[in-house]
Amino acid sequence: TAAAIRTATENAALSALQIDRQIKAINNELEPLVRERDRIEGQQQSTLSVTVEVSAGAPDAVHLTYQVAGPGWTPSYRATLDTKTGKMVVERQALVAQATGEDWSKVRLSLATGQPGRNTAPDVTGSWRISIKPPLQKVFTYDAPPPPPAPIALAAPALQRDVRANVQRAPLYDVQSFTGNFDTEFAISNPVSVPSSGLRVAMTLGEDAQNAQLSVETTPATTTKAWLMAQISRPAGVLPPGKMSLYRDGAFIGENWYAPDAAEKQALAFGTDDLTDVTILTSRDNAESDDRTGTPGKRLISRSYQITNHHAVPISYHVLEATPTTSEVKIRIDKKFEPPVSETDWQHREGVIAWKFDLDPGKSQTLRANYTIDFPKSEKLQD
Repeated sequence: TAAAIRTATENAALSALQIDRQIKAINNELEPLVRERDRIEGQQQSTLSVTVEVSAGAPDAVHLTYQVAGPGWTPSYRATLDTKTGKMVVERQALVAQATGEDWSKVRLSLATGQPGRNTAPDVTGSWRISIKPPLQKVFTYDAPPPPPAPIALAAPALQRDVRANVQRAPLYDVQSFTGNFDTEFAISNPVSVPSSGLRVAMTLGEDAQNAQLSVETTPATTTKAWLMAQISRPAGVLPPGKMSLYRDGAFIGENWYAPDAAEKQALAFGTDDLTDVTILTSRDNAESDDRTGTPGKRLISRSYQITNHHAVPISYHVLEATPTTSEVKIRIDKKFEPPVSETDWQHREGVIAWKFDLDPGKSQTLRANYTIDFPKSEKLQD
């Protein structure tokens, strides 16, 4: 009957749906196994035999060490700042991964900053020769016909094992060496496990806690945003460059590249300060006016800013300004600041000045900079 046929059709559709779900579940379980099989097959397999001859009269233990390609680690950092207490903690981390084909289970691990994959000797410096440039010779050219289209390369089969077997898998990171007189080694005290699948495992190498000097920094000529800065002494030891995750009062701010230099003091930025108002009061430059009222041979630049503290506590401010500089003897620059600047050539940057001052809650500070640039009337200035 029609009812029986309808019931059979519905049962068949339900069975097909169940089978489809079972197939999807099996494929989900099979997919990582296939990837692992392909990874193993894609690696260049090699077997080494070691023969040990002992002439001692009593038995003893033999320890064999060897170097393999595939493991590596990259440095990472985590900086947390408590704005109420001013305490900042810089945590050193290591992201370890390996693709040697053998899982590491509860092993003793040491991380070193040496990199045997890089050059071990400097390049030889060549000679520097200077000669008179020969005169240019006229070269006759003609338009050549366009080249024929390049042949289309056919894609190789996805499972071409005879080719893949000769391709060595690249290491995930720079290969690291063990300690020496010029290396720094981090020994992980507890046994760790690292799978051979390339999964990165995070490990903590240590931390440095300091009381930071907090300030708010802004450069009004380029942006009206203000940034919270925390200055600390440079943490001891070797600090390889790496990504740093920043946290302010428990909230994640973002990531930055951390490449510490040899300076004794270092400042880290912890995001924008929404409770500081930066206002540009005036910004005049007679070289940019359209009414041509500027005096030839003289350029006048006038800037003024206002900084307002909306915090409930006093704040230390650093306001930066890039002032005009020149190496031309024909150009003379006169600079006037109100109030007087606190620092010139800020952080050894030529022409960058800094106003440094404290503001109580609800207070404002006005800053002015005026520049007069004199130059020959027959010349034009170029910024």
